[in-house]
Formats: sequence, C-alpha cells, structure tokens
Amino acid sequence: MKYAIFSEVQGNYEALRRFFNQVSGRVDKYLCLGDIVQNGISFEDNLCADLVRKNECITVRGNHEDRVLENVEVSRKKIFPQNLDFLASLPSERVVENNYFLTHAPSDKRIISLEQAREELIKFNLEIGFFLYGHSHKPKIFSKDKKGIVRQEKLSYGTKYLPTDLQYMINPGGVGLYYGLPQTYMIFDDHSRELNFMRVR
Repeated sequence: MKYAIFSEVQGNYEALRRFFNQVSGRVDKYLCLGDIVQNGISFEDNLCADLVRKNECITVRGNHEDRVLENVEVSRKKIFPQNLDFLASLPSERVVENNYFLTHAPSDKRIISLEQAREELIKFNLEIGFFLYGHSHKPKIFSKDKKGIVRQEKLSYGTKYLPTDLQYMINPGGVGLYYGLPQTYMIFDDHSRELNFMRVR
C-alpha cells in the first residue's frame, strides 16, 4: 500500500490541485493531517474541501477547521453545506489500519524539537508504527527504538528507507504554505518501507 501524507493546505487551492496532479495514480490512499481550509472567508476554502472530499482522503481535523466551524455564520457564505458537514464530521485523531495514528496538533502543540517528540512518543506503545502529525509547518522524522531511545532522523528530498524495528513520528510539512515556506508532502510505501520526501511543483 502506498500512502500520500500531507497537511497544511490552508485554503491554497492551486497548491492542492498541483499536489493531487503530481501524486494521482502513484498512491493507493491519501492521509490528510488537517488544516484543509484557512478562515472560511474565501471560495478557495470550499474548493479545497471539495478536492479532499472527492479524493476520499482519510482526514483529521485541524485548528483551521475549528476556526471555520466556530464562525459558521460567516463560513457558510463561502463554503457549501456539504463541505461544512464534512469538516464538522472530522475527528481530531484516528488510527488507520491499526498501525498509523493521525492527528493534527499533538497535545495542542507545535512539535519541532527532539524533546517535544520524546514527550509524545512515550505515550505510545510500539504497536503504533507511525505517529503522523501536522501543525508545526516543519517537516520532521523522529524515531524511537525498542529501548525507548528517541532520535531525530536526517531528512532530505528523495527516498529514505525506514527499518521495521523502529517507531516513527513524522510531519510531512505543508502543501499549501505561504510566505516562501517550502510546499512539501511525503509518499510512503509500507511494503518496501520507502519514504519519499517531495516538494509540490
């Protein structure tokens, strides 16, 4: 099974469209880690929700979804009812196929440092192979071995092999980031154990 892992669309429809064009036909499932929309005052938020829904992405709710839903009187002027219902139905976390734990903001924090990752990973047993998260806008890979030692893995564009005897905490970055930040995502093949860190072109 091949997964496209992405997060932080933040209402950037053009970037999301390019992302789907790049990965279409290359993956079996999409894992979306939240922040599909920005603030509910643009039709692009509606288009982004449409694309995520139509591509049947396995999705969790981010803080931007919460913002839109808290201001629903304004949001419904730009976002179709079926897309607002979709956003409202999203859980804050979920486990996929008993091995992938998805959430947007672990403990409502931006996880960037090794110490922050260690605090989160000690909460999970090794049956959860992959802890996938967003929110920080920073692509990261942390690993924990069977002795409980947590390390930050080197990350660069291209292919990385992930051994089976480690637990991983992974942030793919964001496909829709602005302000000159790189627009990134990851593709993981759970058969070959190859993780590809990619840039939206």
